[in-house]
Amino acid sequence: SSGINAEWPLRPGIADFFWTLFCPAHWANVRYLTVGDDWREKNPEQRALHAQNLISTELDIPALKLTCHDVNEYKKTIVKQRAKPVDIDSLVRQVIEVLPNIPESEIRADLMRTKDTTQTIYNLVRTAPKEIKKAPKTTPTKSSGQGSLFKDPVARSNMLELKKAELIADGRRRYIEKNGLDIEP
Repeated sequence: SSGINAEWPLRPGIADFFWTLFCPAHWANVRYLTVGDDWREKNPEQRALHAQNLISTELDIPALKLTCHDVNEYKKTIVKQRAKPVDIDSLVRQVIEVLPNIPESEIRADLMRTKDTTQTIYNLVRTAPKEIKKAPKTTPTKSSGQGSLFKDPVARSNMLELKKAELIADGRRRYIEKNGLDIEP
């Protein structure tokens, strides 16, 4: 064949090493660690700890005493936590307290998918039709006791909707006054 063959004068490993050192894209700073005279007498675990301490001292960061075994145990605990059975019924009750007008079947279906009450509430509020979001108008009944929270979730939802409407109306009124607009609030 009449092709041109380009060959490196050095072996590929050495050529890669020199290319890495002198590449204009980055700058490598190579430092040598002092290992001491007793390096050969140490077992591999002691050598690893000694090298870890030297490197952490050179980089001025703390040396962590984590091993492969520690990392694997951590991974096992994470897998176990993810595999824990979730009590969907208690999660459904929590979501119903916040969104009493959404059918339980929809709540349960979303919770089976997300297993997270916050994400489920967000999904349901975002996708629910407006007639389901609006709570039927009832008179709020205060709970007996010292707290001012409502026992009835529907009444609590109504109270929050009323407060929201009042705040929006007040904000509009102040904006119109501030900017001197001639608009009916």
